[in-house]
Amino acid sequence: MNLFQKITKKLCQNSQAEGYSSLPEQFSGNYGENDFSKLISKRALKLYERQCDIKRFSKLVLSDPENLSHEKMVEDLINSGVKDYSSEDEINLLTTNERLMKDLGIIG
Repeated sequence: MNLFQKITKKLCQNSQAEGYSSLPEQFSGNYGENDFSKLISKRALKLYERQCDIKRFSKLVLSDPENLSHEKMVEDLINSGVKDYSSEDEINLLTTNERLMKDLGIIG
């Protein structure tokens, strides 16, 4: 018996003993105890994954705020011939590119 099944069983026992429903209304109708535990399991898994993602992102963002190595990497790429699409000249070239505008559906 997994943890969520134990919780569901305990909730059902408490509600029967005390004469009230501790399960939310949407689960008390046509849903069985097993469906409720499956739904809780999915929601708990999503919340756990979200929490892990937030921790990983926070660790990445806050790892070393004074590390500016990414700027050197971008500069090296531009010096090696990669186009810098954040420059105004490149943006103007893109906005006047007729083929690109047709592909995006902006012009017919």
